[in-house]
Amino acid sequence: MNTTLPATVDFHGTQLTVTVINSVPHVAIKPICDALGVNWSGQYLRIQRTPILSESICVMQMQLPGDTQQREVLLLALDKLNGWLFGISTARIRDPERRARLLQYQRECFDVLAAHFGASARPVPLPYKEQPGQSLSEEQCAELRDMLTGAAAQVPSEMRRVFMVQGWSRLQA
Repeated sequence: MNTTLPATVDFHGTQLTVTVINSVPHVAIKPICDALGVNWSGQYLRIQRTPILSESICVMQMQLPGDTQQREVLLLALDKLNGWLFGISTARIRDPERRARLLQYQRECFDVLAAHFGASARPVPLPYKEQPGQSLSEEQCAELRDMLTGAAAQVPSEMRRVFMVQGWSRLQA
């Protein structure tokens, strides 16, 4: 198994531990459970019961930041993190701040999913007014290309190529 050393990534004030295993980024689940105030063992069982999530986990011996020894750590493929977060019930979280954090994560998950399928509720303002039968100038094309490239920079690197291809084909249409 080809792995990289764990790195810490700040995600809305929560430190996530990420490591790359066989070219796939994985995130440690327990620190997220702790940050959200959800029961770690219950979430572990839920992940194991969900076929898509269970095939995307890995257990490794590693030392998490702030820990004094190596432990077995459950890691979930980063591209499955949204699916796991969708399934956590906010009703189970008593602390209002943690509940708000989970709702924020879930809202972002919905936004990313909607944007992927082109159904974003938040339209992107275009730098020009659309007119029926209008052809774009070179300058407008360059502006749209820059907007697409800027948006792609905010997408996780493993999804960037697909994002650019889909975005470019939509611009061409």
